[in-house]
Amino acid sequence: MGLLTVPLLAFLGALGATVLVLGISHVADATSADRLALAGVAVSFIIMAGANILIILGDPRTMGPTYLSADHPFGMRYLAL
Repeated sequence: MGLLTVPLLAFLGALGATVLVLGISHVADATSADRLALAGVAVSFIIMAGANILIILGDPRTMGPTYLSADHPFGMRYLAL
């Protein structure tokens, strides 16, 4: 692994996401800017969900039992059992 591995993979990931957004907008015949932006948001959410799954599965500290608490004053949070 060289010094340029992370920047190169980040560039390739961004290029892939751009191609995916343009492909979705082309298949859906979305020619307006707002439809293109919505396709980008959808692709971004899907990619972030995949990244979060990888983070959760990769960190052994996150595998313990948790539950969702809604009584926190700033909104929901996860608490360890």
